[in-house]
Amino acid sequence: MAMKRIAIIGGGAAGLGAAYFLQGQQAADGSTCQCTVFEKNQHFGGNALTAYLGDKVWEKPFADLGVNDFNKKTYTTFDAILSELKARNYPVAYAPLLDTTTFYVPPGFGSDVSYTMKELQNPDENPDKPYLESFKRQFKQFEDVAYKVLTEPKYFRMTVDEFIADQGFTEQFALWNLKARIQNMYYIDDRGPGGMPIYGVMKYYHLQEGLGDRETAAARDTAGRSTTRMYFQNGASSWIHALEQYLRNVARVELRPGAEAMARFDGGTWTVLPMHGGGNFGSFDVVISAVYAESVGAVIAGGATNLAAGVASRFRYSDSLSVVHDFEDVMPVRGQRSTYNIVINPPDRQQLRPYVINYVANMHQGRNDDGPPFVSLCPITPVPNEDVRQMWDWGGMQRKVMASAFLRHNTLSYDNLIGQSALQSVQGTNNLYFTGGWTIGAGLHEEVLRQGQMLSKMICGTYEKHHSEHPDPDDPGYVPRHIRETRPDMSEA
Repeated sequence: MAMKRIAIIGGGAAGLGAAYFLQGQQAADGSTCQCTVFEKNQHFGGNALTAYLGDKVWEKPFADLGVNDFNKKTYTTFDAILSELKARNYPVAYAPLLDTTTFYVPPGFGSDVSYTMKELQNPDENPDKPYLESFKRQFKQFEDVAYKVLTEPKYFRMTVDEFIADQGFTEQFALWNLKARIQNMYYIDDRGPGGMPIYGVMKYYHLQEGLGDRETAAARDTAGRSTTRMYFQNGASSWIHALEQYLRNVARVELRPGAEAMARFDGGTWTVLPMHGGGNFGSFDVVISAVYAESVGAVIAGGATNLAAGVASRFRYSDSLSVVHDFEDVMPVRGQRSTYNIVINPPDRQQLRPYVINYVANMHQGRNDDGPPFVSLCPITPVPNEDVRQMWDWGGMQRKVMASAFLRHNTLSYDNLIGQSALQSVQGTNNLYFTGGWTIGAGLHEEVLRQGQMLSKMICGTYEKHHSEHPDPDDPGYVPRHIRETRPDMSEA
């Protein structure tokens, strides 16, 4: 039987997901897909990075430096993969997340504002915080309008600032709640939250927290644990490890860690070569670029049209510093700490610190302990070196490394959304395809896995584009896929 050799350059969740959906599939021409994944690092997984703080990898205590939870109801593709891994004896352990939040201004920044979402829901019990009554009403309004934002064309071109004005939210609520929430997203950049597209922001919150689906958003047990949001009981790296083992041992995908590769198009065929040094990795029929947009030019030589290169150049990235530490001064005071602790940036710092959030690893993993270790992303108060924990290297290399990491995220901007729409017109040119966080939505794991599923259908010749796969403000029938899949009353028509 003829083979369709597919090179996937990049071994993050997007690259591994593409291999999962493609390997062994039969294309329309009768050939069978055979995938090889090239990853420049010695480990796979990208931003799914876990710091194991004890003596053993895959066991507690640990702290996730990047991706750390998923929504079982809205992550339908992700959940299906976990079910397949379990059926194939590669189970991934997960449990309900203690989904609590505190908003606060760190000490030394001219304000003592601090409140939990539980306090916001019960303002009568907190008379010393008179703003909570108004915040409760406005937050309910924010939740109630979420579904409209995701489905009505009116909102597709609306910025966050325009949305705030449209809804009549107060300046105090915008600063102390909405913009603080948005500021703690991975995908903001140094231009601040006000100019971001509210559609993209709300889509993120729908997938992560169930906004737009009242049943999901309100799903809590008596202890406050979410019944849909899950944490990985052995760290986020554990699901990548399980997928890697499945691809290698069951699907028979060729995985090549430590192979920094580039692809060259010449005479109608693709050759994959080492980025440095001589030789080559062989010829391939199809290449999938699963690297950062800004790396496309270095990884793809020839074959990428000027349009594709131009689309990739539109995307911006922000760098996040993630630190595991014991430094109490970064956190709210004891008794006010939640699983997630969102910093309210002072007005003069709104554009200086994207993704400012601190979470308590113990509470994140379901333990009633608000002490260290803490994980801070872009801490507004610098963490002293002596307070940074040591950890075992997550790949089990038996050496100590600093428990910190720089993570790169594509920003969620109008440039990105326009670029993502334009990208669809160049997918498959010269048998070159693109996936990765920058190619779809905010680049959440659920989204990049869906992108891999779509590319599999494109490559195998079975893809039929639905009119509502990509945002189109001029299409009155547009209903996003993530809404259709979680709303049984929505039609595919």
